[in-house]
Amino acid sequence: MSDANRRLEQGWILIGTYTNSYDRFSYPGETAFHYVVGLPEGAEYLDTPQDTNYNDPGEA
Repeated sequence: MSDANRRLEQGWILIGTYTNSYDRFSYPGETAFHYVVGLPEGAEYLDTPQDTNYNDPGEA
């Protein structure tokens, strides 16, 4: 499950979406789709930031 989907399930709201192009030399014609999510007004964010660095479970 993507981070955006997980946050939407926790009550975050979808503010908008946008696309941007990948490197036109490495990925010609390809674009990335992004979700912009935020907390409803008056809500408090208590979660810890997501660790986006993937660690192989086999590593010590």
